[in-house]
Amino acid sequence: MDRRLVEAVLKGDVSTFLSLDQEEEDIIKQVVSGSLNTVLHFAARFRHLELASEIVNLRPELASAENEKLETPLHDV
Repeated sequence: MDRRLVEAVLKGDVSTFLSLDQEEEDIIKQVVSGSLNTVLHFAARFRHLELASEIVNLRPELASAENEKLETPLHDV
């Protein structure tokens, strides 16, 4: 997963996240190799609700994305 994307998600930085999405359309579809966690898994885990809402608006399919443990982002809420 792109380092800039990880930093934005961990900080809950919606502005940077949206800028990255504008620069590279499919960047938010990236997953962490090994765990298969998505940006929505991290946003949920760190309780960044505004960011999680933006992610779901942009890519609703990520709400049902499963990681390697077959957990959806809702498992982290």
